[in-house]
Amino acid sequence: GIRAQPRSRGLGDVYKRQSDTERRAYQAGVVDCIRKPFALPVVLAKVEQHLLLSKQQLYIEHQLRERTAQLSDALQQTRQQHQAHSQDFAGMSQVLRSPINAILGLSHLLELEKPTPSQADKLGQIQHTAHQLLRVVNDLLDLSEMEAGRLPLQHVPINPQELLDDVYRLMLPEAKRKGVTLKTVLPSGAEAVRLMGDPLRIAQILLHLCDNAIRHTQQGQVALGLKWLVQEGQAWEVRFYVRDTGAGLDLSLIHISEPTRPRL
Repeated sequence: GIRAQPRSRGLGDVYKRQSDTERRAYQAGVVDCIRKPFALPVVLAKVEQHLLLSKQQLYIEHQLRERTAQLSDALQQTRQQHQAHSQDFAGMSQVLRSPINAILGLSHLLELEKPTPSQADKLGQIQHTAHQLLRVVNDLLDLSEMEAGRLPLQHVPINPQELLDDVYRLMLPEAKRKGVTLKTVLPSGAEAVRLMGDPLRIAQILLHLCDNAIRHTQQGQVALGLKWLVQEGQAWEVRFYVRDTGAGLDLSLIHISEPTRPRL
């Protein structure tokens, strides 16, 4: 019969039942129901139609498997290329760090030789610029690590006063050059507090905010501070902040646009 033919062996069941059992037949997984009396040409036409649908389904499944395999290979290649890019960039960053650190070290040695006020000012500008360039290199490396999903965050004790003092010392030369007062603000008891977090990342954020604040403050002051927020038992939630007396921004004028590629 029809089921014995090679091209129709994959055909689903076709029930010859009355209409009151059609619902149960479909629920059982049949592909079609034929009511009696039936004509052979109609049955053959239905079989041909189901065979065509079966072939189309097999073709779609085959195409889907092929495309899935292609996407998997492309994803693997992309990951390998990105990993190689990250490794190359990490090596390049190390090459860039070496001369920058040499500039910082030599300028520090020159400061120890009692330079004139004019020379000391120029050395301060050299150190500030070198620190800015070093931050850019570190940020680019961190961005590469973030894209690769490999940017670790530390969870170590932090002395908030030492952290703010480090940022203060790095940004003080630029503040003096601009004629802006730079100060740190700590609440009472902060000197004895030990927080938990990533001091390197917190310092990076504060350096960026402080640099931006000094650059856009024509006169007045910039404050680096710490504020207590919530206490739960022996634990404190705190907020580091940078506050300046610059013009600021009108929130209604802030517009986030699509990133653009700078021209070289």
